[in-house]
Amino acid sequence: MRESQSRPALARHRAATTVPATMLLATAVLAACGQEGDTMSGTPTSGTAATTSGPTGSEATGSADAGSASAATRAASAPVTVEASATPGSPTEPGLDSASQGLAVEYVVRNDGDRPVLVARDRGHGQHTGSFGPKNDEAVWVGVEGEVLRLRKELLPAPDRIDEETETTLGAVQVEPGGSITGTAFVRAPLSVDLPDDAQDGEPVGPEVTQWQLCLSVADADGRQDGRTDVIGRLSADPGTVCTDPAALPDVTGR
Repeated sequence: MRESQSRPALARHRAATTVPATMLLATAVLAACGQEGDTMSGTPTSGTAATTSGPTGSEATGSADAGSASAATRAASAPVTVEASATPGSPTEPGLDSASQGLAVEYVVRNDGDRPVLVARDRGHGQHTGSFGPKNDEAVWVGVEGEVLRLRKELLPAPDRIDEETETTLGAVQVEPGGSITGTAFVRAPLSVDLPDDAQDGEPVGPEVTQWQLCLSVADADGRQDGRTDVIGRLSADPGTVCTDPAALPDVTGR
C-alpha cells in the first residue's frame, strides 16, 4: 500500500455526484480496512468517488439490507461505509494490457466503528484455479443475480465436495477506527461471469443485466489465533460481507 494522493479529488467529485454508500449489515454496518490515506490497490483512475455508479458515473448507496447479499454469504456485523463509482475505463495494475477496455471501479472504505477491522484487498485467487482473470488486486469475482452484476472481493463458500485441509484466505488490509482506504477493481469487456462453481461461469453478461454492485469481505482484526492481520479466512473472527446497493451499469464497450 502507498499513500493515496487522490482523496481530495474524490471529495470534489463526491460533492457533485455522490451519495454515501453504507454496507450490508447484520446488526450494524461494517468497518473499512486500512488507515486514513492508505491505498488498497493503487491510485484510482477514472470515475467519480461515490457509491455504486451508473452510465457516466452515477452513484448508489450501500444498504443495510442483508437480502442484497448472496444467500450463501453472511452480512457483516461491524460498522463500515463503502463508497464506489464505476465508469468505462482501463486497468491500472499489471496483468492486462493497459489499453484494455472494460468496467473500472474506484471505491473508498471507511471504518465507522471503535475497533480495527480487516477489509478484503484481493479476491482470493486460489478459490478458482480455472479463472481467466489476472492475479492482481484489481481482479474481482464476477457473478450475475437477476439484473445485477455483482463484483466480489469475497471469501466464497467452499463447495461441498471439497474438504479443505488448509484454510482458504484472501489478502486483507487492516483499517483502524476512523480510518479509510481506497481501492480499485476492473473487469475487461466483453463482460462475462467469472465465479467458482457457478453454472454460468464463462458465459457472457447479457443485456438484461442493467445494474451493478460491489461486495467485499470484512472481519474483526483481533480474532485470529495466529495473530495475522493481512488475510481473511474461515478462521478469522466474525467474517462477513458488505455490499453497496445496486446502481445503474455503465455502457461498457463490447458488452
